[in-house]
Amino acid sequence: MKKGIILIVLAAVLIGCVSCEKTKDYRHKWVGTYECEERYGVGSGTSGENIYQTKVKVTMVGDSSLSFLENRNGDYYEAIVNNKGEFLKSGSIRGYLTKDSLYLDIYRRYPGYSYSLTYKGKKIKNVK
Repeated sequence: MKKGIILIVLAAVLIGCVSCEKTKDYRHKWVGTYECEERYGVGSGTSGENIYQTKVKVTMVGDSSLSFLENRNGDYYEAIVNNKGEFLKSGSIRGYLTKDSLYLDIYRRYPGYSYSLTYKGKKIKNVK
């Protein structure tokens, strides 16, 4: 009887290990640095837009999020990303990632003031 229980437990552990290996983290393909065009727009009665060149570093956070660190101002954002690269439930952050591209939109509204940031860029290839 004890041998049977031990075999069942071992089988469950082995099945669990095999299924763990099959569920690879899909976010690793987007980790890296992106050379981006940043568009900064202000809306407070008069509207204007400024365009900058910047880099955005993408890293994994938690079990389903990515972080975005922009190097020009040090702005930091996080977004939950699905396996297709689409941002989910991320508040005022919208966007998506493709094979080598980043599209990130941030919109903030305050009393009498609002701004938007848009980042569009390509992943920088690592040179070995």
